[in-house]
Order: sequence, then structure tokens, then C-alpha cells
Amino acid sequence: MGPHTSICMEHAAPAGTTTPPENTKSMTNKSSIDLIDPHVWYGPNGKTSSLEERINPTQCRSVRIPKVPTTLRYILNYPKWIKPYVISIGPYHYGDKCLQEGQKLKYLRAEKFMDDTQQQRDELYRRIENKIDDLAKCYDSNHVMKYNKKQLATMFLLDGCFLLHFIYYSSKEDGFKVLNLTNHEMAYIKQDLFLLENQLPYQVLKLLFKDAKFKAEFPRELEESPIKEELKGSFMEEMIKDFVTSHIPLPRGILGIEMIDQPCHLLHLLQCAIVGQLKINGRREKEHEDEEKKQHERKCLLKGGSKLLRQLLALLGVYCAPLNTEDKGRRKFILQSNKNVHQLKAVGIHFRPSETSYLTDVSFTSHCFGITGCLRLPPITIDISTMIIFLNLIAFESSNAIDHFGVISYLCFLDSLIDHWDDVKELQAARILHNFLGDQREVAKFFNHVCGKLVPNYDAYKDVILQIQEHVERHHSSKSRKWLIQCKNTYFNSPWSIIALIGAFLGLSLTAVQTYTSVASS
Repeated sequence: MGPHTSICMEHAAPAGTTTPPENTKSMTNKSSIDLIDPHVWYGPNGKTSSLEERINPTQCRSVRIPKVPTTLRYILNYPKWIKPYVISIGPYHYGDKCLQEGQKLKYLRAEKFMDDTQQQRDELYRRIENKIDDLAKCYDSNHVMKYNKKQLATMFLLDGCFLLHFIYYSSKEDGFKVLNLTNHEMAYIKQDLFLLENQLPYQVLKLLFKDAKFKAEFPRELEESPIKEELKGSFMEEMIKDFVTSHIPLPRGILGIEMIDQPCHLLHLLQCAIVGQLKINGRREKEHEDEEKKQHERKCLLKGGSKLLRQLLALLGVYCAPLNTEDKGRRKFILQSNKNVHQLKAVGIHFRPSETSYLTDVSFTSHCFGITGCLRLPPITIDISTMIIFLNLIAFESSNAIDHFGVISYLCFLDSLIDHWDDVKELQAARILHNFLGDQREVAKFFNHVCGKLVPNYDAYKDVILQIQEHVERHHSSKSRKWLIQCKNTYFNSPWSIIALIGAFLGLSLTAVQTYTSVASS
């Protein structure tokens, strides 16, 4: 942090600021107000402007590719999840001595991309140069100012051509041969391309594949089509989306990415694919409406039923919702369920994987008249590579680049369920956590250590958490419910216990029949 700190201190004042005149140094003689700089308070030359812009000019605009926030830089063995291993993309890690071999590789692959797509270097350079001011604003200005416009344009051209060439051939069966890379090297490069500080503006990629000629990918009849250029652009975008979704740290298939109008970079596309907010919201609203309809039907049944029916349901431990009460969840809301996996299982809640792997696909449903419940969670894979991806997604959501905390919110929700390694074991058994770290204690440590420093979206899973809390309250308010759940967990918790119970029942039945027949015959 030493070199970075010196840069920030040197360029803290806005450009063009002059030394304040001595007669404005103090508004009252020798008071504490002498510490106020008039140029910060009033602006240079007395011009009024944003105080935030004068104090920290790099933070007032939207930096789409920020540095990892300082509060997160030292989580889990920095810099292993921040710095690239093989390839540097963009200005943050350009010139790193450890990445010189990767720099040589970029020159060869960039030339090959221009040859394959029949494009001229000068034309591509001019496109980027015309947009260089906007592209430079995507990065922290303290780290971009050491490069002039020509250097930045050349850097973006080189990195963008390499990136598109690598994406194109990594999807081919023999792509590693064309790229002259081993599978081990390709795996590390793919990992490097999803680091927050190793991103390239998506606009650069669009400028480079705008007029790319992929003759091998198009039939001859489409070459003369008036929509040929549009097809080629969408072809390359689909290839980029396929590349992103092939590295999603989730074991189950997803529905695909809804391409947003202006994605920031590849990591942003990955975040959209994992969260899946656009497609899931509609389905979750429908599920919520169905649940409300069931609650209304149950209330109508109880309202029209006899007193004996209500007493019978209460005896069985079935929750009868009060007919004239306010929604408890609207009066009191606690972010976390405050119950780990084992505690929730003890009150009759079991866990199942969601239908999709979108992190927004979280739901809770009641069964057996509210005696038991099912919490459905999207499954995720935990290994070294996915931990690195999650940490970079956390850093991206923690910055000011976007205002959606889908990844952070889900990881914090899982953290509220995991207190010990045996909670991880239960989620593994439910096929929600796919653990490739081996040690379940390491998985629990990852969630507890990382998520304890994060601030999630408090409304992300509000409805689900309220349903869980209501289920827990109903359980503790009914002794019969506790007895039924205890019997279920004791005698119906596994196939073996069920078989043993059935065997004991059959044995008792046969003994009773044998006794009856012997008595009857005598």
C-alpha cells in the first residue's frame, strides 16, 4: 500500500489549484479554524463546486472497474485472489515482472486475432483512440494518469484482441493446441480473466468485434445477407456469454444470461448470470401469490369450520392462523434467522436444492398443515477457484460500480445457517453445498470469516426469513408439534430407521396374530 498511498497523497488536490493567499488563512485570529483550507471549502478562485469532488475526485464519478476496497484486500491470503497469475488485463497490473511471459503471449495472440478476423491494426486502434477518454474513466484515475492516451489505447487494443482470441478458441475442442497452451495454463488464464482488478471495459470488446469477419462460422448464403453484420455481432456476444457461463461456480444448469444493455466487463456478466434477478423475480412473485392464496383458503376453511375441527387441528399441532391479526413480519424483522441448520432441522425444516442455480431462487414452503417446512436454496460449489471468484464478486459488489448485492446477500444468508462444520455436512447431504475443499471445517471457516465482514441487502430474503421465524414460533408454542417433529426425527430420519420401525411393527403384528390364532384354536 506504500506506493499507492504516496500517489493518493500527491494528487489529492484538484488540478489547477493555486496556493491560498495568506490573508484568507484564518477567519478569526489564531483560532482552530486556521486548519480550514478555503480552496477545499469554497473551491479554487472562489468558485462553488461539489465539496466531495474537491476532496476525493476519483470517487464522485462511477468507476466501473475499481480497485479492491481496502477493507477487503487482506481477506484470505492477499494477494492470491487479487493479483493475476499469468495474464495482466488493463492498467492495474500492467508491467508486473512476474507476468512478462504472459505479456509476450498477448502479442502473438492479438496478431492472430486480427488475421483471423481480417481487420487492420490501425483501424482498430483509431476506434479505441476515439473513445479513450470514456474508456479511461472506467478505472481509478490515480492508476491511469501514469499512462498517456496513446499508451492506454495500445494497451486496450492488445488486451482486447488477446481476450477475444482466447475466448474464441477456448470453446474449441483443440483450442489449447491453437493457443499453444497446456490445460493447466488455460485454467490459470481463465481464472485471471475474472479478477476485479484484471478487467477490460466491455465497450472495448464491442469495438473490436464490430466488423470482425468470421467466415468459417457463417454459411455462404448468409454472407450476402443484409443482416450479416448484426448476426456477426450477436454471434460474438453469444460466444462471450457462453464463455462466462462455462465458468459459473454452480453445479446445476442455468437458464442463460439476460444480456444487459451496458455490461461493465466480464466479471459483471458473471455476476448477472449467477444472480439471475431478471428471470427469477417473476417466478418468485407468482409463488408468493400462490402461497397467499393457500393461506386465504385455509383461513376461510377455519372460519367456516366447527369448533371441534379447530380443536382437533390444534391437538395435532396444526397452526391455525389468527383471523384478525396483523402480519407479524411487518411489525418486526430480523435479518438473520439466528438458527443454524441443525436447529432448523430440529423444528421440522428440511433443506432441498432449488430448481435453478440462481442465487435469487430461495423459497420456503410449509407442509403437513404447517408442521414441517422446506427451505430451498440454490446449490453452489466450493473449491479454491470458486472461492477466488466469489471474493472478486464480493469486491465488485462492495464498490460503487453497481447497487445490487446479490452474491453478498446469498453468502451472508448461508453464513447465518452455518455455525459449525456439521452444518456444512448437512448442506452437503442436501446437495446444496458441493464441497471440493475436502475439510468441512475449511468451508465453515470461509463463510464465517469472510461474511462476517460484509453488509448484505437487508431486504434480499426478507419474506423467506419471516416465514422461517413464524414457523419456529409456531413450533415452540405447541407441545404436540414438538412431539410430532421429535417422532419424525427419531423414527423417520433415515431409510434404515423407517425399515427398523416397519420391521418392529410387522413383528408385533405377527406375534399378535399368532397369539390370537392359538387362543381361538384352544
